[in-house]
Amino acid sequence: MADKGFILNKLLKDTDVSIATPHFLCSDGQFTPSQIEDNQKIASLRIHVERHIKRAKEYRLLQYTVPLSLAGSVNQLWTVANLFDSVQKTIN
Repeated sequence: MADKGFILNKLLKDTDVSIATPHFLCSDGQFTPSQIEDNQKIASLRIHVERHIKRAKEYRLLQYTVPLSLAGSVNQLWTVANLFDSVQKTIN
């Protein structure tokens, strides 16, 4: 998932990776119904992504270089930080 300004399709065309970006406005100034639906889906998911990024910043998870020996644990660190936030909201 990326903002409109990130044009990565050419870079990713030879890989199995796809990227979800909002559609650009057409020359006639209106989105098609399918483009509107796609943009709404992307926007609703971006909210969750932004929350997770906020949590990582609040807990300063990635403020230091992660040693190569812990590279396999980065996903677990991310998960724990988000669980802490969920538990904290439940308690309050």
